[in-house]
Amino acid sequence: MSAYEPYPTDAASTDAKAPQPLEDDERLASRWRRFWAIVLDGIFIAIPVFVIAIVVAVSTGDSDADGTATAITIYAVYALAVLLYYPLTLSRRGAHNGQTFGKQLMKVRVVTSEGVPVTFWRGALRDVLGTTVLSVMTSGIYSLIDYPFGLFDKRRQCLHDKIAKTYVYRADASREPQALTDWPQPAQAQWPPPAAPSPTERWQAWPEPDAPTPAPAPAPTVPQEQPPRTPAPAGEAPQQSWAPPSAPERPAAPEKPKPPAPDNDDAYRAFGA
Repeated sequence: MSAYEPYPTDAASTDAKAPQPLEDDERLASRWRRFWAIVLDGIFIAIPVFVIAIVVAVSTGDSDADGTATAITIYAVYALAVLLYYPLTLSRRGAHNGQTFGKQLMKVRVVTSEGVPVTFWRGALRDVLGTTVLSVMTSGIYSLIDYPFGLFDKRRQCLHDKIAKTYVYRADASREPQALTDWPQPAQAQWPPPAAPSPTERWQAWPEPDAPTPAPAPAPTVPQEQPPRTPAPAGEAPQQSWAPPSAPERPAAPEKPKPPAPDNDDAYRAFGA
């Protein structure tokens, strides 16, 4: 997975250059890292303001008994520090573009939705107008909505990210979603398209028919051995080794019934009559 390039050689304001992250994309910085980056940036801003406040308080001495001049100086220095710190650090060139010192320590960065580097005015829109100015104008109520909004957004954008159209990525994350880089890339269409094959090429590309499978050879028959013949004695005809089949016997005809013998008494009666 390649690292983020703040200044690509062919940078352009297109969504194809920096596609929107997926919901709960693994490239996005965690909410805890963003929280500690905000804390560190507050410390980096507070250190010079605190030092200047001490210098002003010591230099004015007894002339500023009520502390009005000191308070005005502190607010002016703080406003100037916020106005310059975020835009200048976010618009740095090179590998740290999109990183304040706190984000650099927490290894996160601000990335624009167009895929172009963060400029001075883009940083001012995000972290000056979209955060500090609106918070001062609403007496801090805006801050109570701005930062918690990122806890529920599926792309982890706070309201100032929505205003500036930015995302907060891990510093070592690629701009391409992991879910997309793992997919096989579609084959590019060839232009101009290849010419249609000629009839001869089609005939040559036609698959040849499979050769017929030869029938298995019949198993050789083993001749049966004949028993040896016994020679006939001298003067006798050789005996036939076989006899013709006998004719089937016919069934006997049924016997006809014989007529009864004439009665002699009946014959005498006939002659006497």
